[in-house]
Amino acid sequence: MTTEEKKVAELIGSDLDIGNAIRIAKILASAPEERLPMIIDIFDQAGLEISGMEDIENLKALAKSKEQIAELEDLLKDAVSTAKLSNGEYRIPTESFDGICKKFNQSVRTVRKTLAEMGVLKINTVGGKNGFTIPVYDADTKEIKRCVCIKGDWKSTLGLRC
Repeated sequence: MTTEEKKVAELIGSDLDIGNAIRIAKILASAPEERLPMIIDIFDQAGLEISGMEDIENLKALAKSKEQIAELEDLLKDAVSTAKLSNGEYRIPTESFDGICKKFNQSVRTVRKTLAEMGVLKINTVGGKNGFTIPVYDADTKEIKRCVCIKGDWKSTLGLRC
């Protein structure tokens, strides 16, 4: 059982898998406040103990982070599939990375910022400002081009099974 699954089990008081916990969290997240007591009562009758609003908020946060990582995993798999691993990182030309983000209906800036915060993306700091693209010399074309550099161990950084 992963750490996240243990958190879910503690919050719900059951050995529920992460997929079902996410479904429960989605139900709770989309429910109007006035219906929460009724929904919690139904879960209690089914043997799932959700004790209070703090647990509900924790479940919502867990579901959101797990969904976000699942979406990012698909996006990253697509991105690195077109790049070679070089010096421990995948160097994806900015235009290609932006196209992949658009293909997944994601904001390019948000994806880059999120990946940088998660420690997956290499950051270029100039004058105290973080840049999410890196100038990289291409030996084949003898040109410098801007790339999004994703760390080679991105799966383990995100806590995914390799």
